[in-house]
Amino acid sequence: MGSDIVAALLLLVIPAVLWAIPRTRRMTGNWIVALKSVPVGCSTALFVIFLLAGLAGLNSELWVLIVVPVAFAAAIGAIVGCARFIRKKYRAENRSEIPPFVVLFLLFVCIPGVCSVAYSLIHFAIVQGDWRSFELPPEQGVELAFEERPIHPFQAEYEYRLCFGKADGAVYRYLRVNTGGRTAFNVYRLKDGRLLLRDKDGNYLADAAARQLLVLFEYDGKEYVAACPDRVFHDYGWITQEGETVFYAFDDQKVEAQPLPPDLFDGWSFYGSISNQFFPSAERGELEFR
Repeated sequence: MGSDIVAALLLLVIPAVLWAIPRTRRMTGNWIVALKSVPVGCSTALFVIFLLAGLAGLNSELWVLIVVPVAFAAAIGAIVGCARFIRKKYRAENRSEIPPFVVLFLLFVCIPGVCSVAYSLIHFAIVQGDWRSFELPPEQGVELAFEERPIHPFQAEYEYRLCFGKADGAVYRYLRVNTGGRTAFNVYRLKDGRLLLRDKDGNYLADAAARQLLVLFEYDGKEYVAACPDRVFHDYGWITQEGETVFYAFDDQKVEAQPLPPDLFDGWSFYGSISNQFFPSAERGELEFR
């Protein structure tokens, strides 16, 4: 969000220069008034975005509903207020026209956005497909690594998988796709030796000896686990019951679920955390999820 502050300050350079020159300061033509007003409105919008999304920490679900409308309204209000102040102060006699304000607003909004998207797409085309691997301490004689891969050119969206073993003997089990937010997992050790991975989207049991990853979920007031697949999946969470058997669906694949032992979490302990690498509990405490 620091880039928003820098961009907002840069936008203010144009009106500042026009106000610093006595001749342009007194001009009341529609284009010159727009040049002194529109950058102020765009800068105001960026400050609003910084305050709401950066400092207040509004998440992606609230972005479109709150941040964008408020920022747009603030921009329009600042533009109108600034233009009226200029015309009143210098007693403008010409008729105010809207097109110059619309053209400049679109120019200031679209050009930086297009440049940012173009840069992000080019950058993503270069790095797409690269898995980043964070090694965990071996478990039950099995090498273990958490891996992530970016799936969006400019947003924090990732595919995740857990790797059991190395080289030709490596077995991969995939987690849910992260559709918004930086990588942040807490890892816990259970009394039976398995590891529990927890992030903002869910909980997983990692069984190194069986080279298996299980997703935890609740159905009809009971806790269950289902084996994660060996491929990327995007649609998940469809739960069905056939007779006494509960199934959990990954895309179009139904997996039979098993009841979770009620005492599974008795005596568990914090083991470490994962963000840009694995940090043992001795180096960093538990992460907080928003």
